Amino acid sequence: MVRLLPARRASKRSGLAGDDVFGEIVAAHLRGEPAYEILEREDGFIGGTRGPSVYFQPFAEWMAHQREAMAFVTGRTIDIGAGAGRAALALQDQGIDVTAIDNSPLAIRVCKRRGVRRARVADIRDLEQIARRKFDTLLLLGGNFGLVQSPARAKAVLALLHRGSTANARLVAESVDPYRPEVPGFLTYAKNGKRPSKHTWAGALRMRLRYRDMIGGWFDYLLVSPSEMEELLDGTGWYVREFLNPEGPGTYIALIEKEPAAPAKARKPKKAKR
Repeated sequence: MVRLLPARRASKRSGLAGDDVFGEIVAAHLRGEPAYEILEREDGFIGGTRGPSVYFQPFAEWMAHQREAMAFVTGRTIDIGAGAGRAALALQDQGIDVTAIDNSPLAIRVCKRRGVRRARVADIRDLEQIARRKFDTLLLLGGNFGLVQSPARAKAVLALLHRGSTANARLVAESVDPYRPEVPGFLTYAKNGKRPSKHTWAGALRMRLRYRDMIGGWFDYLLVSPSEMEELLDGTGWYVREFLNPEGPGTYIALIEKEPAAPAKARKPKKAKR
């Protein structure tokens, strides 16, 4: 039986910045309490999500392209932005050697309570410090390609993932195409002149989470179309082998592999001295 996490003591003041808001949401859901996830965008737009239940979905209830993508996960795997551990648990059941990471301490406690064997508090930028051995598969499920943060930072993050993985490694990365008509308005800046000028991509978001009396810190998150993803990968040593569900509703997944290493140039033999 899963031992429930204790509820956080009620705060004497509202609007606490810096709390582990995401962790509080998933911990409340684990306890069986009504929980919700509110996103506030920097321009003042506020919207909800499907709620935390999606982070607890059993494998059989995942979207078809997400289930299909798991067949491409092999070898030593890292689940980046693991949330409540749904992907890590599914991979454990398949016998995959998986490590779950999330920057939310409470979310990692939830992962462990749910049976994830290896879970630790870490950020995507901590990859090189985490890996004693390099990873064969890097999983960015649940839209977590967005953890590259912004177009300006994306190439540096992708280069880090390249260094922290084996020669034949694969990225299994999920994103939302912000240009599709069914994408909710709070997931992309409206083209109404109110969009901050520093954002040149529709899916370059700056937002924070709110829950009950808690307000999280601002963070950057990036939604990209398939063509934008290929643009970001250019020059990083990665390329898209295949897109899953690129034209369908909701999210899509990119199966990303390393470009073959360029053959070493043959050295010209030195002329013998006479």
